[in-house]
Amino acid sequence: MKRILFLSIVMIAGLLLFSACQAQTVEVTRVVTETVTEQMEVTRVVEGEVVTEMVEVTRVVEAGAPEEEVMEEGPFEVVMGIAANTGELHPNLTSLTTDWIVLEQIMDPLIVLGEDGTFQPWLATSWTTSDDGLVWTFTLREGVTFSNGEPFNAESVKFTFDDALSIEGSSQTTVINELESVNIIDEYTVETVTIRPNPIWLGQIAHLFMMPPAYSAEVGPGGFNEAPVGTGAFTLVEWAKDDHVTVAKNPDWWNGEPQVDLVTFRTIPEASSRVASLLAGETDIIEVVPFDTIPIIEQVPGLAVVDRLGAITYIGLDTLKGLPTEDVRVRQAMNYAVDAQAIAEFILSGRAQAVPGGLW
Repeated sequence: MKRILFLSIVMIAGLLLFSACQAQTVEVTRVVTETVTEQMEVTRVVEGEVVTEMVEVTRVVEAGAPEEEVMEEGPFEVVMGIAANTGELHPNLTSLTTDWIVLEQIMDPLIVLGEDGTFQPWLATSWTTSDDGLVWTFTLREGVTFSNGEPFNAESVKFTFDDALSIEGSSQTTVINELESVNIIDEYTVETVTIRPNPIWLGQIAHLFMMPPAYSAEVGPGGFNEAPVGTGAFTLVEWAKDDHVTVAKNPDWWNGEPQVDLVTFRTIPEASSRVASLLAGETDIIEVVPFDTIPIIEQVPGLAVVDRLGAITYIGLDTLKGLPTEDVRVRQAMNYAVDAQAIAEFILSGRAQAVPGGLW
């Protein structure tokens, strides 16, 4: 089956558009004049006599040295236009990219996927696997706290895994369903045990965001969804549903104080409206950019298009229910009828590539 590898166009993993948004300090130099009327003593000779009298004199003078006028700097805010509403902010109740965009600012996982495609330490500083491939042992980062002051430790990790498997409506059960147990070794060491060797275990837990046990138990799933707390670079300020989510920087973030004060994720479902908002300076970043608008955007000073290989789009066929697609010849005919290379080159403006059939 021919498949096409598309460019994902999302903030964290995809196509980002940036415009200048840094607050500026403006210096204005000017010369100010004013009209002054004052009394002056004048002596003159009138008909041979010396007369002294007071007269009014009007003149234009410089009003003194100009003062530096400075535009007051507000918070450094970045506004991103996103294609869909934020639906859930409980990390174990969503697997939607739009929700993850926000959650990744507020919460941290144990590991992250680096730009080179390898997993990098995050809240876990290192990890090892047992010879039989069943036990993964993680060493945790010390001195990290949640934004509410709770410490991050092995208890937090165990709670997060347990919650992911037990919460009603969990989005994680099919992802980490091979987990058998989570064992606390000491305050900063924890091990996960799977029912069988799982070489993709790190990829499965890369979007498992760590939760504070005490706060989570206090507010419950509904309360956490409305006001999530994490160890991330930002904290939730406002969630105006169907409109926007705003987060503020966490100055005590373990990885260093963020350089941005506020980030607002504004819902703009219509693609043309997102592009228009960027061109008008109403947003600084947008996602899911129509391919045919990219040449227009690239001509605007101060804007840049950044892309990378992302999601794989393919057609999945049911071969088990007596349908025509059960016949391999039908599937082959459909495969030959699709010119994946032409789609990538012309429909997707060359910003995609055909995936070799052997990949699957």
